[in-house]
Amino acid sequence: MTDEALLLFVRFPEPGRAKTRLIPALGAEGAAALYRRMATEVAAEAGRLVRTGLGHVALVEPPERVAAAGRWLGSPWQTRAQAAGDLGARLAAAFDDAFAAGAERVVAIGTDCLDLDADLLGLALDRLADHDAVVGPATDGGYYLLGLSRPVASCFEQIPWSTSETLRVTRARLAAAGCTVAELLELRDLDTPDDLAALAPQWGRRLGIQRKGAKRQRRKEGGQGRGEVSSAAGTEPPVGLEGLSPLW
Repeated sequence: MTDEALLLFVRFPEPGRAKTRLIPALGAEGAAALYRRMATEVAAEAGRLVRTGLGHVALVEPPERVAAAGRWLGSPWQTRAQAAGDLGARLAAAFDDAFAAGAERVVAIGTDCLDLDADLLGLALDRLADHDAVVGPATDGGYYLLGLSRPVASCFEQIPWSTSETLRVTRARLAAAGCTVAELLELRDLDTPDDLAALAPQWGRRLGIQRKGAKRQRRKEGGQGRGEVSSAAGTEPPVGLEGLSPLW
């Protein structure tokens, strides 16, 4: 039994199935490589959070990759398959399972924000000691973190997922359920080519992103904007695959 549960929603990084909105900019291999680095970084940082009674659970999609994801993510993560259905159904099932296992405070995160660190995760769990819910707003109108100290099924039902309305509707559902809500600082997720361009200066080295300022890129592309992320077809991939051993 755990007093607290940290849920990490992760997709196994297979080309063509991970970070699909980035495929036009990076290609399928590059998008999967970027996602793998992001998820590895987020899992490692979240795994640094150590508290008495805290359990770390990674919810994996697709279900046939649960064992491989366990080898990839390593300790302290227990890997389980995500439930079937849309994101709301999968979140609801994960929270229900955590509460049924005895957790009194449950926090769920994804793998799209490298600025989410162990201290902020600890703060989120602390806020649940005297709030029904805690939310980490994302700049795109969604959220990078949601935590509950009691079941609130309505906050997962008929939500316009992956839109600028996700957070607004979720806040309304929490308010209608009579929840006291704590909010964390707003952070930016990496979901789209625009996000990639904006976050590359900050996260680029951690994610292995090559820049157009490199000599080889200048020769190929005629010295286009220094510091921009390469995405032109036929050029050197902006996300290198070096150092990534096969996962399957």
